[in-house]
Amino acid sequence: SHFAINWESRTVPPHYFDWLFITENLPEIHDLTETVTAESSDALFLLQKGRLQFSLLNREDSEALFDKALALSPTPLVHRETVIGLSKVYSKNRDYQRALDSLCTLIDTSTLNADVLFEMGLALVYLGRTSEAIDMFEEAIRWDPWHRMAHYFLGNGYARENYTQLWDRVDVDCGGSDVHALMNVELMIDSGDMQGAKELLSSFLEQHSECPRALVMLGSVEWNLGDYWQAATEFRKALDVVPEYGRAHNGLARSLLSFQMTYSINRESDQAIFDAKPMPNIMGIEKFISNWASLTPRHKKQVALSVEPWKAYLPVLIECGSHHYIKPLHQMLSECPNMEVIADQRISYDSRLWDDVRGCGGYTTVTGIEDVERSIYFSYNTVLHELTHQVHYTFPTADTKHIEDVFYAADAREESGIKTYMNRYQASSVYEYLAEGANAMFSPRRNEYDTREIVRERLYEMDLELVKLVEYYLPAPNLEACYPVG
Repeated sequence: SHFAINWESRTVPPHYFDWLFITENLPEIHDLTETVTAESSDALFLLQKGRLQFSLLNREDSEALFDKALALSPTPLVHRETVIGLSKVYSKNRDYQRALDSLCTLIDTSTLNADVLFEMGLALVYLGRTSEAIDMFEEAIRWDPWHRMAHYFLGNGYARENYTQLWDRVDVDCGGSDVHALMNVELMIDSGDMQGAKELLSSFLEQHSECPRALVMLGSVEWNLGDYWQAATEFRKALDVVPEYGRAHNGLARSLLSFQMTYSINRESDQAIFDAKPMPNIMGIEKFISNWASLTPRHKKQVALSVEPWKAYLPVLIECGSHHYIKPLHQMLSECPNMEVIADQRISYDSRLWDDVRGCGGYTTVTGIEDVERSIYFSYNTVLHELTHQVHYTFPTADTKHIEDVFYAADAREESGIKTYMNRYQASSVYEYLAEGANAMFSPRRNEYDTREIVRERLYEMDLELVKLVEYYLPAPNLEACYPVG
């Protein structure tokens, strides 16, 4: 309602389409660009139709539309957004150097901005040039202190220092002035008393207003209470004190995303669908989810809905001591139960700092609370994906061989030109193959404008053998044989 559109001349105010994408109003973008064809001479509308097609996974169509828009010598703004769009297509095609080279053409006073710097950083990540990528993310934030994605990457393990090195030169606890107060806050969070934690933190910060750990903890609590903008403000304060604080970068990025999601045109309908689902009755879930008591009722419900598909295997996982922990926003990964050993360590294949990664899979699995919240609104279900790994790890040899055979057959089909994998990640290993299949089976499309790769409809279109495999194991036909392995 804040934008005036001249429908006859097809002119729109600057950034109107950006608002439509932010609010997930893809139907309106479709209506606005429906008559745009390859012969169109309107670069702006070609660009937006290309962005729409890219979002809907039609990458070849989007590339053709971007190329046409670029050929029309558009305004600097449209030129910049079109090149960014093309760089995303190149990256999806694994042509990362081409993506970076195209973005470098935007290093100009009329086109360079924070988005260009961020996308350059992303291309550098894919090229394995991590230190330079961090430079770009930091520069993007200098141009735009609220750049969500730059903050996300700086809070997702892309850090020069580990926390021991950082705390050697930064006083995170304000001289340990009241360690017991912060310990009491942790206890309140663990028990689910978010309001009590907020009151204690607010009192503590009256005396120590620049204590970075306390500010990040307060941001985490505000996020749990649903005040996403206040949460973002607290994380921003922590970054003003310690610009390299990964947990603050991550918290700010996640708070901005949660705030943005409240403006989605699908928000009310998504919430109604969630509210209409009954709370699953899963025996032993409070033992398997190690911090079950700390979760809000809505998060307990979403976690239970995510665990429900594999609930038949829960007795094995509980018996063998395997757990799943839902990590609060403020915690480092090494602060989670049984994760102490990974403190200050880095992931071997991309050098990211484990402490700042959202979660991890294995005997003890960790999923960030932000992923639980997001999955309520038709986003990727991390809990279900990681739980599938936990179940898979308990399978005896005969069953792992069965799954491998189906995976290798899918690989052969893909190699022959038959599109079988829903995304590249699914093709990376037999474990990801099964986990993405299970995730897709219980992730129906929201509507025809759903932008996710991992959804039930695509699974049924592309790999019926995987459908049969997941359906076979859901009732736990091999349950007794899993106990010795577990």
